[in-house]
Amino acid sequence: MKPLTASLKLGLLIFMMPGLLTAFDPPLLATADDDDPWLKLSKKLVIGNVTLQLAGSQIHITGSNLNAALVWPGAPGDVWDYVCAVRNPFAAPRMEDGFVLNDANFRVLKDDHDFTLSAFPPFAFFTSRPTTIGLLAGGAGFDGGSSQELLLVDVKTAAHVLIPLNDGQMPLWLDRTNHPPAFATEHCDGLGPSWWDGDWRVNQVFRFSRGKYRHDAAMERQLLAARFQKSQLTSAQCRQLSKIEIQSPDDVIFPEAKALCDFVYYGDRTGNRKAVDQLIATLQPSLRQRVKDFRKSLAEIGKEPQPKMTQQQPPEFPI
Repeated sequence: MKPLTASLKLGLLIFMMPGLLTAFDPPLLATADDDDPWLKLSKKLVIGNVTLQLAGSQIHITGSNLNAALVWPGAPGDVWDYVCAVRNPFAAPRMEDGFVLNDANFRVLKDDHDFTLSAFPPFAFFTSRPTTIGLLAGGAGFDGGSSQELLLVDVKTAAHVLIPLNDGQMPLWLDRTNHPPAFATEHCDGLGPSWWDGDWRVNQVFRFSRGKYRHDAAMERQLLAARFQKSQLTSAQCRQLSKIEIQSPDDVIFPEAKALCDFVYYGDRTGNRKAVDQLIATLQPSLRQRVKDFRKSLAEIGKEPQPKMTQQQPPEFPI
């Protein structure tokens, strides 16, 4: 269940190879007259073999096989947007009303004075050496939800990955001893009608192979199977679930709700639908209907925006 977010004016364009353009979203540039001070902004940072150029209302990120543009936060008409320098992609950003808060892991770039070399300390990601920098761009929704895109760039090779996020929920990194690490995206849903009533569960798994991140179905099946085994319900939980009735929206919040959804979600994802059907048959009609509605939402799994990356060839687009 996705939050209602404001339209993200990230305007991220990536040129993967000379003469070839891959666009994630058309850039929405602020309109302004010739006297607008935003048009006069100009600042350049060179980090390894990658250049970050602040020009007007955009940050341009360029390298040997990379040419990207992010809308600079605070430009006229873009009050909902923000861009952060990522210092630790393995940490979760602190969020408030859909906005990222400044801390040691994510530095919010509020103006051109924050756009400095010291804002982008490299860290280990694509290799075991600290050669990667990161940017997190996002927008907040009116309901407190938010969407982001995490851009990680190797300053030596210009290898990069763009990972879509919701509500600042970072990827589930699976093996940080490998570089770059495999990761899983996660899906948020629950029994309630609101996204904030849901919980995060494994969606899809991606592993770096032949120059880019690719969907790894075998690793995904293995992880989902492990989660299904972990989600097995006890006899006491089953007895309690068989007594629960849903008479108001608040009734979907009960101690066993997450465990129930985990079992249904991972049971369906691993092909154990018969076991899920048997459990559902023991539930009261009102809760049974909620669980059936929850199962229907799983049809959207895999249709979310996918990570994109290339070092030698453009990613598949559109998804």
